[in-house]
Amino acid sequence: MKAPASQPSLPRNLTMQQKRQIMVALFAREGHCFSQDRKNNRQFEHNDFLWSIIIRPKRPQGHDSDCFDIRHTSSEPVRRNQPKPKGQWQFRTITQYEPTKDHRLLGQLMIGKIPHEVSHNEIMELLKSIDHPRKDAEHHENGINWIRTAIRHLQMTGIGEEFDVDEFLDHARDRAMVASHDGRPFTINYTSRPM
Repeated sequence: MKAPASQPSLPRNLTMQQKRQIMVALFAREGHCFSQDRKNNRQFEHNDFLWSIIIRPKRPQGHDSDCFDIRHTSSEPVRRNQPKPKGQWQFRTITQYEPTKDHRLLGQLMIGKIPHEVSHNEIMELLKSIDHPRKDAEHHENGINWIRTAIRHLQMTGIGEEFDVDEFLDHARDRAMVASHDGRPFTINYTSRPM
């Protein structure tokens, strides 16, 4: 997947106070039975979960977050009020979203902060510019390819913290496995910045 043609220009000399948080959220797939997987000693994979980028205020108060993700519409029901074209990858943005009200939420990990000077549209255009996964004779991509690239693009802009993305994905998957068992969604600060 190619790098974005243009990236949000980020002003320097910004205070930490007004920055929104960039979260990577993991959700259970509708109808997926994690207890059956555990019973069969099946190893969990990244693709067993749905992944989204959530932009939220420092102290969320309800429907004040934005959700960005990509879904293959033939296999995954879309969230309420979203169109469902058949059999294609679709980039989605959901405004006024409250992830904690989604019964499938397993957890969220903060990967960076966004200054107020960077708009919702700049973030949306950055994430929208990422190539959709390809599945053909040569490529066997899925939503994990998209989330990995999204994190790297956010890192390239300087608003996502620098870390090894593959290690992060493994850590997030492992935490989601625990949350799927105990039923308690987690929130983790994966950065060196205060939450």
